[in-house]
Amino acid sequence: MENDNVSKLSQLGAIQRRINSLEERIEELTEAATSIKGIAQAEKVQKSPSPPAWTAIVEEADELRREVDRLQVELVAAESEARLLISRLDVPMSRKILTEVYVNGRSVAEAASVMGYTIQHAYRIFNSARQAINNVNNM
Repeated sequence: MENDNVSKLSQLGAIQRRINSLEERIEELTEAATSIKGIAQAEKVQKSPSPPAWTAIVEEADELRREVDRLQVELVAAESEARLLISRLDVPMSRKILTEVYVNGRSVAEAASVMGYTIQHAYRIFNSARQAINNVNNM
């Protein structure tokens, strides 16, 4: 079971994945709204300038944008807390790998490449760093 500190670090990735998912959905909705509006204009629909389907899509996209904005504020706060927590580690390599993985969103293999280590060595550092972060007291 993950320690509370490791869970806090893991939150960063979860928040970022949620933001990415919402942004993908916003893009889909924007394309759908553009398509509907384009069809309505091409057919020279004389009814309302905003058909109900188009309005519903735009409203959903707006709601999702507000959720993204809220999550981005949460992400900044979580990142700040993670950086503070990581900074309490004594070993620079531990701080670097946890920053690469949790703050920068890289895999351990990608972090290994950035740090100039083999993947096996990076995993040893990563596992050791996760154990060390378990021993860091919260403020």
